[in-house]
Amino acid sequence: MENGTCTLDSQKLRRIREQQKLTQLFLATSVEVTTETISRWENKKYPTIKRENAEKLAEVLNVSLTDLLKTPSPAPPLPENEPSSLPSTIPWGKVARWSKHPPLVALILGLGTLLFFVLARMWLQSVPTSPLVASRYIPSCVLPGQIFPVLVRIESGSTLHPLMLREQLPDHSELIASLPACMNAGHSTHQLKWMLTNQSTGTRSITYLVQPALHDMGHSLEITGNLVTGPRGSKETEVQGMEETKIAPYHWADENQDHRIDDYEMLSVYDLFPNGEQLGIDLAEIKAIWAGEGYQWDPQQKRILILPHRGNMRHSDNRH
Repeated sequence: MENGTCTLDSQKLRRIREQQKLTQLFLATSVEVTTETISRWENKKYPTIKRENAEKLAEVLNVSLTDLLKTPSPAPPLPENEPSSLPSTIPWGKVARWSKHPPLVALILGLGTLLFFVLARMWLQSVPTSPLVASRYIPSCVLPGQIFPVLVRIESGSTLHPLMLREQLPDHSELIASLPACMNAGHSTHQLKWMLTNQSTGTRSITYLVQPALHDMGHSLEITGNLVTGPRGSKETEVQGMEETKIAPYHWADENQDHRIDDYEMLSVYDLFPNGEQLGIDLAEIKAIWAGEGYQWDPQQKRILILPHRGNMRHSDNRH
C-alpha cells in the first residue's frame, strides 16, 4: 500500500458483492463512482485503487478493509549456500580448451540463437493481440412470465479476428428482441449467437429481452455464455458477472425490492439500457410505477397493480 493506494483483490470483491446480492450499480452509487469503474475493479482492469474508495467499498459491503485487499506473497527463502558474489577468478584454462575448436563453438552459438528465436516466436504467438473481458448484467429478480432485459458488455483493444458471443438461455424461455440482431433468432430457443466484426478499441454492448415461462415463486433462471475468437475459434472467454435471476414478486427494475421504483433505480434503467425504447422495454410501465406510490403483484390475475395515488390502483396486464 503506497501513496494512498491499495492493491484490490478483484475476485474477493466480486464474490462478496454477489453473495450479498448487490448490483454493480448499487455499489457504484454508494461509493460515488461509475458502474464502469466497478466492472473494471472486478475484472482486474484497475489492480490498485485509492485507499479512500477501498474504505468506502468495505463500509458498503460491511467487511473489513483487509477482506478486499490482496494478501502479499511471502518472499522465497534464499539457499543456504548461495554465493554472495561472482567468482573472483575466471577458469581461463577451460576457455582456452573451447577456443581450440572454433567450428564447434560456432555451431553451439548458432543452435542457441535459433532456439532463442523459435521460443520467442512461440511466446509472442501465445500472447493475445487484445485482452477480452465480457461481463453480464441481469436483474436479480423478475415476476412470473415477465419479460426482462439482459446486458453483455465486451471490452477489448484492437483485434485481428471477429468475435462471436454465445448465450445459453434457461429452458422454457424465448428471445423477444435484441440489439444488435441475434444471428440465429428463430432457429434456436436456447443458444443465442451474435457476430461482432470489424472490432475496434473500446466497449461494445449487446442487449436482449427474454421471456421465461410462468414459473413458481422462488424458481431460479440461469444464463451462461462465452466469447469465441482467434484463428478458427481457438480462444474462448467465459462471460463474467451475473448468471442467475429468481422468480419473485418484484419488478425487474426494483433493485432493492421495496415495491417501488425510486430515482436511483429509474436512472439505472436509462444508464444500463439507453436504447431501451428501441429494444422494446416497457418504459411507460416503469415510469408509471416511478411516478406513483409503487406496485403490487396480483398472483390470482398474474399482473402488476400500479399504485398511482394513495388508495387507488390500476392494472398492468404485464403482457409486453
